[in-house]
Amino acid sequence: MKFMCAAFLNLTASILFLCILSVGLASRAEDLEVKEVKEDAANPPKEEPKKYQGPVWTAHLLRDKANNARIQNLELSEAKLPVTMIFRDQKFRPLVQVPLKFVRPGWTLLIQGKAPVTKTKDPDIFNIYAYLNGRINEMQLVAIGPNKEEESERIFIIAPEAQEYEVISPWDAVRFSIGSSLLSYSQSGFSNYNAWTGLLGAQVHSPEVVAKWGGLAELYMTVLTFESSQEIAPQYAQGYLAGIYFLPWQPSSPWRLQVLAGLDYSTMYSNGATFGFKDLISPDIGFRGRYILNKDSDYLMEARYAPLSSSDFMEQRGFVFGISKSWILKNLHRAELGLRYLDFSYNYESTVKVSIRSTSFVVTYSL
Repeated sequence: MKFMCAAFLNLTASILFLCILSVGLASRAEDLEVKEVKEDAANPPKEEPKKYQGPVWTAHLLRDKANNARIQNLELSEAKLPVTMIFRDQKFRPLVQVPLKFVRPGWTLLIQGKAPVTKTKDPDIFNIYAYLNGRINEMQLVAIGPNKEEESERIFIIAPEAQEYEVISPWDAVRFSIGSSLLSYSQSGFSNYNAWTGLLGAQVHSPEVVAKWGGLAELYMTVLTFESSQEIAPQYAQGYLAGIYFLPWQPSSPWRLQVLAGLDYSTMYSNGATFGFKDLISPDIGFRGRYILNKDSDYLMEARYAPLSSSDFMEQRGFVFGISKSWILKNLHRAELGLRYLDFSYNYESTVKVSIRSTSFVVTYSL
């Protein structure tokens, strides 16, 4: 009865998590919408912003071919523009400089109908510094004549690869977890051991934007046994150390994929129990997939396999599966809610079969 209650609690947490998952997937915004260049147009830079990185991409300018849809005597100096990255509003943002030539005495040129376009030393040459808010950006120009007559034109800035990068805490790669776990352990010659325990974890993960290669180190261990099928309370710990290869991705794709390869370490602290195992080390391979909902939230899926025998790959093996959703909080730290499943089975000293399984509900927070 006690374990039915524990299982019910974990099942309830799982259902709640799956509901959050389905709602998040349904609410993913469409990436291909046209964004207006308006956020910073009313307060354009007084001088060229400091460029932190660039050029990194190329943007293309498109105009309507019909003369009646254009501002007369307005010329675009370049059809292709370099996209650079600058630091603004706690982000690295993509920026283009759009040079224009407009020779029309007595006329004023405005962007988005509000702010005068910045002039250069040459009174006929203008510069617009446009922050790209999407891959397709619309820039509205209005020319006002001496008698208040108006002409307007829409210019599109196409930058398929441009994207913003959040500047978050450098400690975001260091995360701590707390949760609960249902643990089941069996060993030849002993009755099965089942327990409902607390769970603690820590993880260090390389940011995927730094390079194609990275690293991962993590440790999970059970603590504070709440319910147990026996009067003793052994604890289980698992560590993982791996190298990561970040697969190339298309900027338009919400998926980011990683290949993992490393070593898995498992052990039990018997706490007086006559069963258990110690210091199981094995190779481990797997992958991670990150599905980006928007700039503030994403999903992470993980699957790993550990061969525990050179001849029997399916009977003596380990599996680890995980799924979670994470959010960037207002303080720029990351919160994560996830489920984790582990299943290891192998023969110890050729005559003893050992099997351990755990299902865990985990809450994670980055430093």
